[in-house]
Parts: sequence; C-alpha cells; structure tokens
Amino acid sequence: MLSGQENLVVLCRTYLHPSALIPCRIHSLDFGISERVQFKESMYLEIRGDFFNALNTPRFAFPDTTFGSDTFGVINSQANSPRHGQFGLRFAF
Repeated sequence: MLSGQENLVVLCRTYLHPSALIPCRIHSLDFGISERVQFKESMYLEIRGDFFNALNTPRFAFPDTTFGSDTFGVINSQANSPRHGQFGLRFAF
C-alpha cells in the first residue's frame, strides 16, 4: 500500500555545488507487450505496443531561483514528457 509520499518530489541541495538543485527520486515505468501470430512455418505477424511513462508520473522542473522576482520558488513546468504510446505491426515471410 502506498503512503502517498512516493509521489512527492523533494528538491535537495547537493554538496558538490551549493547552487545546484537535484531531484531526489525519479520514477518512470516503461511497458511493452507483443504477440506473434503464426500463419505458416515461415510467415508470421507480430503485433507490438510500447508505452513510455505508463503511469504518467510527473517530474516537476526546478523552481525559479531568481531572488526578488515575483515567481521566486514557483515551479512552472514539468521536466519529463507525459505518457506516450506506440503501436506496430510487422509481417515477416
């Protein structure tokens, strides 16, 4: 059971460079499935589906670090892309 804390994006300061921000956790699940349909001994059809970021987990971009600006500390965008899917057919003979 998930406690809800797995979906939080926590920003940490790195000890290598004090002004650099790094995200602590990155979660992304890629998923693929395929099926092969045999027609004859040397002929088959392969049906394939691939899904990237299948659970659509957001990874937020870094906040604005310009001190004194109206958007200081505000996260305005997402660092990763949303869920993608692709399908394919392949006939081999």
